[in-house]
Amino acid sequence: MPEYVKARIRKAAALSGRAMSDFMIAAALEAAEELVEAVERWTLNEEQSRVVLQLLTDTRERPKLREFLKISDPEVTRVATHS
Repeated sequence: MPEYVKARIRKAAALSGRAMSDFMIAAALEAAEELVEAVERWTLNEEQSRVVLQLLTDTRERPKLREFLKISDPEVTRVATHS
């Protein structure tokens, strides 16, 4: 790791009142949580949102839910169709 990177991290850790290792772990955890949340979050367009709302409010529409999930995520579809 270049010295200027170490110096910057050391300074940020000192400013936060943490040891350098604690600061780095906290920063890595924060970045990891943001990435996992971004990847796992579903982003729906307007039409998809309407379909989901209809499916959640009308339990008779289970086949449409399965079809919607097939488009979104094969793993979710597998779980949804076997429950």
